[in-house]
Amino acid sequence: MAKKRAAKRPRKKAAKKGKAVAKRPAPPLKPIDEQKLENDIAEGKTVPNAALRQDVSEDTLQRRCAGTLKKGRQRRNSRLQEEMFKAAMGGNSTMQIWLSKQWLGMTEPQKVQMFGDDVARVAGRTAAEFDKETVTLIFEKVQARISRGETSTQEESDENRTNTTAYRASTGVNQRT
Repeated sequence: MAKKRAAKRPRKKAAKKGKAVAKRPAPPLKPIDEQKLENDIAEGKTVPNAALRQDVSEDTLQRRCAGTLKKGRQRRNSRLQEEMFKAAMGGNSTMQIWLSKQWLGMTEPQKVQMFGDDVARVAGRTAAEFDKETVTLIFEKVQARISRGETSTQEESDENRTNTTAYRASTGVNQRT
């Protein structure tokens, strides 16, 4: 039995110099309901979830609907901010603290406790290299300051730095090369 040969398609002629070859038209763009997209984002949906609902890729949404996505995020953030403020004004102390830190730049005072080993590390020596009396004295001074809620002043910090530098120079401990 003889096989039938498929009819040959005519070959496209190569474009001559200076003449453009007609291109196939681009497929039509998938429709995107931008109002629905904005509402989805405003309700807290992520871009991947919104892309699934629209049956397009995330890249397509980012490329074709950047403005709509931005508007939806602004609506979402505005609603969230309103709810957070309502919660704070309603007596939620955690929200009051968090918003005061975020919006007003408030911070909690930091207390630093230093103990014998910590002081020794700062001074560049091990606790064993300090005599017990010196460590006890430093420890008591630090504890007294902490209990009074005091912090060191810049002047005291400068004095301590000068004393430490002088001590290192006289003993040869931790000399920087």
